[in-house]
Amino acid sequence: MINTKILTFTRFIAAFWVVLFHFFANTKLVNFNFPLIEIILNNGNLAVIYFFILSGFILTHVELLNFQSNWSFFLKKRFFRLYPIYFVALLMSSLLLNSPPTLLSLITNILCLQVFIPNWNTINSPSWSIGQEFIFYLLFPLLFKYSKSKIISYTLLITLSVFGLIDFIFFHTYFQNSLPQYFWIISSFIFGIYLRKMLNIQWVFNALNKYHAPLFLIAITSFFLFISFFQFNFFYGNIFINISFGILILSLTMVKKETIVNKLFSSKLAIFLGEISYAIYIFQVPIYFISKYFYTHRPRLQFAIFIALLLFLSSMATKFIERPFIAYSKK
Repeated sequence: MINTKILTFTRFIAAFWVVLFHFFANTKLVNFNFPLIEIILNNGNLAVIYFFILSGFILTHVELLNFQSNWSFFLKKRFFRLYPIYFVALLMSSLLLNSPPTLLSLITNILCLQVFIPNWNTINSPSWSIGQEFIFYLLFPLLFKYSKSKIISYTLLITLSVFGLIDFIFFHTYFQNSLPQYFWIISSFIFGIYLRKMLNIQWVFNALNKYHAPLFLIAITSFFLFISFFQFNFFYGNIFINISFGILILSLTMVKKETIVNKLFSSKLAIFLGEISYAIYIFQVPIYFISKYFYTHRPRLQFAIFIALLLFLSSMATKFIERPFIAYSKK
């Protein structure tokens, strides 16, 4: 039994990790003397890679269970799942900026093409990843179809591995500010597709089912070792981050329903937080701008106001914007 429900809460953990990364990087309100906390906060941007991998994994899982040959219907559902809240957050960010965005910036952001423009010109900084999501959705039908071919699959995976190792050895010497950046982003989605495909291999499934607990610990440990001793970001050296996150996802899907971990991760509160995680991620910048109006000289209070506003607006946006549009997309 593949337990994907448990992954819902991990979306909140990843989103909140990104929020902490941006908040403390921008405010410098708190100086931590504990190295592990500093390492975690300073690498919160890597959580976006987790989103990419998880997206490929979950989409493949859903399509394997309920194959939908109508890909236009698939794209319609994904569009209405992401874009309405994306647009509202973009509008809020545009109105709250110190200076109004340029016409080019506004157009490219509305079309989710800001990542392809020099210097990105992203009005709502976390929104760059949504453009990448849409590109992946356009490619997903082909990727899903051809992932059934062993020759194509092996060729693709070997290519990604070779380039990933070269990339890691030379870091960003050759790849910084160039087209391969986007190749590595898409590679995380592709990695998620093949992660789910691996669960269809009987010996892999049996091994994960038996050793998921130690594999989970290995994934967490290796991840912290990687980020402690090496410099990673979205675009280079992330092959090892992909592997760590991949093992983490696979091990969690094998957690038994009667365990404490599953009960915690599948509780009503955990599921609720997971369901509003997209809104948390996309609204963090405009809410940060709003929270600045409540600025105090008490850092903890400043942070508490920001989080309270973010959670409240995210829950409202999920209930009154995201869910109605998702329901509409299924008609």
